[in-house]
Amino acid sequence: MTPAPGPERAGCAGRRATRPRRTTATRFAWTSRSGSVVTFLIEPHPDIVRLTVTHEDLPDAGALGAVSHGWPAVMANLKSLLETGEALAQQPWEMAPGT
Repeated sequence: MTPAPGPERAGCAGRRATRPRRTTATRFAWTSRSGSVVTFLIEPHPDIVRLTVTHEDLPDAGALGAVSHGWPAVMANLKSLLETGEALAQQPWEMAPGT
């Protein structure tokens, strides 16, 4: 299995999350090379933890299509890792949409 892209390959090397000011939620964001902004919000939600990913200021419709496939794939892999301790056998972001 090929390892997931590290921060250098993902274009976010050197970025740091700041310590949250409130203990009820954590939010961090970074700006990509294209100028789009990705924000993660981690917050309690009744008996679970909710992760909201927002990707804004995309340069074009092609980028929207890419992130619309990419982020759900990344979240599926994260969910599997958290629930089972194992990442998915195939990197889902490398699969063609609809397969």
